[in-house]
Order: sequence, then C-alpha cells, then structure tokens
Amino acid sequence: MRSDETYLFPQQQPFLLIFLGGLGILGTVSTITAIAVASVIVPDHNWISETISDLAAGPMEIITDAALYAFSAALVATAMAASHDHLGRRLWSVGVVSLGALAAVVAVIAAHDEYGDNDHVGITVHTELVYATGILFLVAMLGMARGAGWHHPRLRLILVLLGSAWGLLSPVFFFLPDSIDGLYERGLGLIASAFVMSLSWAFLRRGIVGLPYR
Repeated sequence: MRSDETYLFPQQQPFLLIFLGGLGILGTVSTITAIAVASVIVPDHNWISETISDLAAGPMEIITDAALYAFSAALVATAMAASHDHLGRRLWSVGVVSLGALAAVVAVIAAHDEYGDNDHVGITVHTELVYATGILFLVAMLGMARGAGWHHPRLRLILVLLGSAWGLLSPVFFFLPDSIDGLYERGLGLIASAFVMSLSWAFLRRGIVGLPYR
C-alpha cells in the first residue's frame, strides 16, 4: 500500500473501539437507569404527565443532571468511535459532527439547570436547546445510515427506522397535552438511546471480533 493510501485509510485500533463502544453502551444504560430511579423516588412525580425536564427541576435534581451528563459522555464516545472508524463519506462526517454537537447540547442542558420551570432568573435557553436536540438527532440518524449501509446493511436498516420514527414522532411532542407529554418524551428518549446503543454495539463488536460490519 502506498503512503498516501495509508494516510487515507489508517489502521483501526480494536482496543479503542472496544473502549469507546463499551463507554457508549454504559453511558446510555446509566442514563436510562438513573431516569427510572429518579422517576420512582422523587415524591409525587407523575412520569406520564411530567417530563424529564420537570423531574430535573424538582427535588433530587442531581440524579437527573447526572443522567444527562452520562448521556453526554455516551455521545462523545460514540462520536469518537465513529470518527476513528469512518464508514462513509460526507454524510457520515456530518453525523459525527452532529453527535459531537449533541453531546455539547445535552451537557449545557444539564449544566445550565434551567428547564422551563417558570424560573426566569438569568438566560433561559432550554426550549431552543430542545429544538436543536431534535434536529441534530434526525441529521445524525439519517446521515449515518447511508454510510453504514456500505459495511453493515442491518445497522443501516436500524438507523433508517430509528431516524424515520424520530422524524415523524418528535415534532408531535410540542403539540401534546400536558397530561401525557411525560410518557411521550420518555418514548422519544428510548429512540435516541437505541440509536446510540446500536452504533456503540457495532463499534464494540468490530473491536472484539475484528470482522467487517455484516
């Protein structure tokens, strides 16, 4: 192989993919677990009518903040793995950047600690960040699906299905009555979690088995 080809197609590092894939899965599972625990132990919390933002604005908010930080870490790990083991062209790169941007947005949501709970002290950007999250997840899911198809048809199908579901369902959230928006938001959260875990599992398997994505 010529030196320029070596530059364009660098050697993959299995242990790095194992670490990053495992971190992506661990971070996502930790997020789901923490949200579930907080929903149970927070007094008078109704997980059907009250959103995760309501949960984070109430007592024991540190659990929800920790969950968001864990998900941000999972997004960072997935973005790094996707960048290291690049499966596509421009659209895959757009997906990688979207994952990195999502990690930053989720971290800002947790750190800013303003969840639209009628507390108007300081700058309130929660709604804008939620919009950004919706757009970035859609771009990442559908953008990375095309690149994944060259190496992993099943992963491509999963990403297309998740992206389609996200694109159809996420806008509906803003028009739902308050009586069910908590349950609906958790459903969207599971779609986002499935996306991160699907990518993380693919990278983890790649690192362990050392075979193409098939």
